[in-house]
Amino acid sequence: MRSLARPALDLVRCPNSVAAICLLAALALQVGGCASQSAPVTISGSELLERSPVLAIDVENERGAVLVTVNPNVKTPRVTANAGTLRGEPVANFQGDKWASSDIQEMDGRAVLKVRSVPEEGAQHWVQITIDVPSCDGLRIKNSDGAIEVRGANGAISIENGGAGKPGGRVYVDAGKPNTSPISITTATGNIDLELPTDSTGDVELISGNRALAAMVAWTGQVTNSSIRPGLYTGILNWGTNPIRLKATQGEVRLQVGPFRFGNPQKRYYYQ
Repeated sequence: MRSLARPALDLVRCPNSVAAICLLAALALQVGGCASQSAPVTISGSELLERSPVLAIDVENERGAVLVTVNPNVKTPRVTANAGTLRGEPVANFQGDKWASSDIQEMDGRAVLKVRSVPEEGAQHWVQITIDVPSCDGLRIKNSDGAIEVRGANGAISIENGGAGKPGGRVYVDAGKPNTSPISITTATGNIDLELPTDSTGDVELISGNRALAAMVAWTGQVTNSSIRPGLYTGILNWGTNPIRLKATQGEVRLQVGPFRFGNPQKRYYYQ
C-alpha cells in the first residue's frame, strides 16, 4: 500500500524509467507505522457497472494526494483513504468514509466514479485518496497541496493541481493506450511528467512558468512544426489535432512518447 507522504512525493527527482521505485522508497523512508495505514471507502451505485461497463473517474480532493492505477486484474473499483495533519502527522481515526466519499453515477451512457474528500469542521487535514480500477476511459482530477500519480488511464484527461492561491504538487501520468484525446494538466508548484505510448497524437504545448525545462522526447513517431523558447515548447505529434496542454507555474514540464530506447530519440528539445 502506498503511503501518505507529501514531502517525499514532491522531492523525488528520478528518471521516468525508475520513478516508481524511487517514489516508493522515498515514501517508506518518510513515514512509517500507523501513517501507512489506510481504510476502504464505501462505493455506492456499483450496480450501474452491469449495464455501463465503460468507467470514467472524477476526483476532487481539497488538500492531499491522488493515486490512480488501472489494473485489469482488479474486478471492481476500489477506493481507500488515509489522512494526516498539515504538519505531516498521522490521524489516529482510520475510517475511510470519514475522509472521502465515492459513488458511481451514469452520465452520457457511461459510468462515472465520483470521489470527493470530506471536509471536517474545525480541522484541516491532508488526505490521500487511492483508486484502483479495472479500466478508465476519461479522467478528471482537481487537487491541491500534494502529488498526483496516474497509471494506465485512457481517453480525455483533465488535471488541475493547486491554483487560486493554493499550492500544487508533482503530477505524473502514464497513459495506458495510444492517446488521441485532449489532455490538460496544470500545477501551481511542482513538475509535470507525461508519458504517452507509441502511436499517440497531439497538438502539443508545454509551458514552464518560471522558464524552467519544457521538453518533449519522442522515441517513436513523427514530430513536426516544432518551436522552442525559454520555458515553452510547441509541436505536432503524429499530425494530431487533439490538444495536449501541460503547464507548471513553478516547475519543469516533460513529455515522453514511446518506450525508452538506447541512442538518440527522434526529437529532443531542451531549454537549460
